[in-house]
Amino acid sequence: MKFIKTLCLGLVITALMGIGNAFAAEKNIIAVTGTAFSEVKPNMATVSMRVEAKGKDSPQVREALALQIAKVQQALAFAGVTEDKVKTGQYNITANVIHRRNGDRQTTGYRGNCTFTAQVEEINKIGTVVDRIGNIADVQVNSVNFGLLHREEMERNLLAKATENAKDKATIVATAGGRTLGNLISADIDSQGGSNINLAYATNDMARSSGSKMTSTQLSPGTIKLTAYVRTQWLLQ
Repeated sequence: MKFIKTLCLGLVITALMGIGNAFAAEKNIIAVTGTAFSEVKPNMATVSMRVEAKGKDSPQVREALALQIAKVQQALAFAGVTEDKVKTGQYNITANVIHRRNGDRQTTGYRGNCTFTAQVEEINKIGTVVDRIGNIADVQVNSVNFGLLHREEMERNLLAKATENAKDKATIVATAGGRTLGNLISADIDSQGGSNINLAYATNDMARSSGSKMTSTQLSPGTIKLTAYVRTQWLLQ
């Protein structure tokens, strides 16, 4: 019994020492968040498009979609967008079915659609791309998303600056408290930024049928703000 009491007392003392060491370790750590940001002009844009077609049967719709897609590809090529910068999203052809009260089903035709995106790297041509695609019958421009080529490299540079910012803050606090800043113990990183314009473009059938001259699209992408956050912990000596 005496042995058990001695063992329990030893365990309690060990636990208390562990808590004390952990508390002391926390006193020797400083947590600081560093930030860095940059505003840059976009150097690319992604255009989201949708092509639609209707017909009496599936082959007719498929042929109509192919024709419209070819027109879109020609418009993109004119603006300097190569095939490798164009990506197809969804491609669907479905039947228009009417359900009768007697339970019968009647197919009244077919409809199809295809969505895809194009990456435009000549930012000064984005208005031309939007106008040429928007002027094609049954083609809709949904949105333009401005972005940055080589964004990862820019974010890496910002993370380095954010870490330096955190170190400077920690050094100021440590020095003011009569301590010396030690090594970096841990770091959590985060970054954000982007720019998007929703166009919700119509197919402009009325303008084409009336022969009216349409005003060219002028987009102002502005700047993209990139922000980096680094949550750090440093050892105090």
